[in-house]
Amino acid sequence: MIEWTTLRCVPLLAFCVLLAEPALAQPPTVADLAGLPAEGPLSASAVKTIRDYVNHWVGVLKDAKGAEEVEKACGALARGYGLKNSTYFQMEYATAIGVAVPKALAWQSVPLLRVKHVQLSRAVSKMEQIYVRPALDAMLAHGNPGVRYWAAEGYRAISPKIVTFRGQRLREMLATLEKAGSREPSGLVLAKLFRVLSPDQPVEGRPGKDLRDTLAKVWRSGCKKVQKGDENVLDGYGRSLMVIARVAQDDKTAALQLVWDLMQATSLALLNGETQKDPALVKTLTGLLTDLEEQAAKILALSQKPIQAVLADSARGLDQKAMEVRLLVNTQWKELLKARGVSTWEAVAPTTKPAATEPADTKPAG
Repeated sequence: MIEWTTLRCVPLLAFCVLLAEPALAQPPTVADLAGLPAEGPLSASAVKTIRDYVNHWVGVLKDAKGAEEVEKACGALARGYGLKNSTYFQMEYATAIGVAVPKALAWQSVPLLRVKHVQLSRAVSKMEQIYVRPALDAMLAHGNPGVRYWAAEGYRAISPKIVTFRGQRLREMLATLEKAGSREPSGLVLAKLFRVLSPDQPVEGRPGKDLRDTLAKVWRSGCKKVQKGDENVLDGYGRSLMVIARVAQDDKTAALQLVWDLMQATSLALLNGETQKDPALVKTLTGLLTDLEEQAAKILALSQKPIQAVLADSARGLDQKAMEVRLLVNTQWKELLKARGVSTWEAVAPTTKPAATEPADTKPAG
């Protein structure tokens, strides 16, 4: 026979369990992260706490209905990473981000999706830990240029560490950046990728050469779009001429190669009759040609700048200037740069004829 006292205990025990379950289900807090050890390797339970914290706030972000909630969730993710200046802690945190963020970037039919993806990417870009790379790679392949911009910024933050490691990590990073940069349609993103591949601090030896070689490939790839008069990509090059000066500190020939590639593309774009119908585009191209010649003359310690002289001559029409500039590129500048070891390849001329095909005078100025 069951005693009455036993029966009374059953509902009491069930009540206690119900009270305990919500407490067990509570996600980790900042205080929980702060209580984790700074030294490592971290225990499995510590790693789980970090992972659960990241997953919780990514979930909060997904469910957010307003901008304030989005900001709160992304702020919590950024704050969590910066909570401890510990390599072990940040490594595990970045690893958790590298798993969670690619899944988040695949969300569909979520409120404020574009805002959430950009704000999440911005938070990730500040995590200077190489284990965040899977997240950056997913961001760099995203359809939103805002997301790709923060991916490039994130790579700029971690690239010095990857360069230090060299080997497979560096090869993988360069392959990713080359692939992304060669197809990037946004000038802002492209300019940021150029910055990643031309660090402010000189990189010596083979890693430095590998960076410059990758930069050269991405740079030349974009020049094909410049030749077609792509204004977005042109904007990226206009923002990136300081890259030439940075490369010249380590390798003048490599810097002059960048000059030649872009000079070829811009001179051909200016020659295009359709381009000449757009005054804003003409202004961009002539400004770029002027700046390129300035950069080359500085590297070579030259005082004469024949392209600038032609472009500044108000007596010449635009079509005449375009043809004379193109002639100067393929004569005087070609010989000067070829003598410095530059590969003076020639781009294919545009199929669209210039606005006028018979200028009054084609003699190079200067």
